[in-house]
Amino acid sequence: MTGYDTKTIATIIHQFLQQLDIPTYHLVSHDVGGWVAYPYTALFGNEVHSLTIMDAGIPGVTMPNKLSLNPELAWQTWHFAFHLVPDIPEMLITGKESEYLDWFLRRKSANPEVFSEEDIQEYLRSFQKMGGYVLDFLIIVTLLYLLNRIKN
Repeated sequence: MTGYDTKTIATIIHQFLQQLDIPTYHLVSHDVGGWVAYPYTALFGNEVHSLTIMDAGIPGVTMPNKLSLNPELAWQTWHFAFHLVPDIPEMLITGKESEYLDWFLRRKSANPEVFSEEDIQEYLRSFQKMGGYVLDFLIIVTLLYLLNRIKN
């Protein structure tokens, strides 16, 4: 599995911004986007006016070494371990993408009503594209694998 590490993704985003002729900018990230924004800023910090990372722990920096087994906390991070298991997430989610996304978007947001039904449908459309959620799983698996290699 190559090409999904944070340095590669950061470099691709940087090349895109160069093509758009955007030499300096404020970088804002959300959730696992922070996993890319953090090394992006380390690589291209001279171009970044400011960095904002929202709702994210950074592997190797701010995330705990182990996921919580406490039910009051585990619901926030269970999906990291779930997505590490080959083939099971796809098998269990296929055909239930709408329920899966609705749970994530409404249960894990501070304001569950912030997402309109149209928003949910757009997420669903993108998620169901060929390989869409498989790519999400691969990115999570790759990042957690890299974190494990850094820690060991």
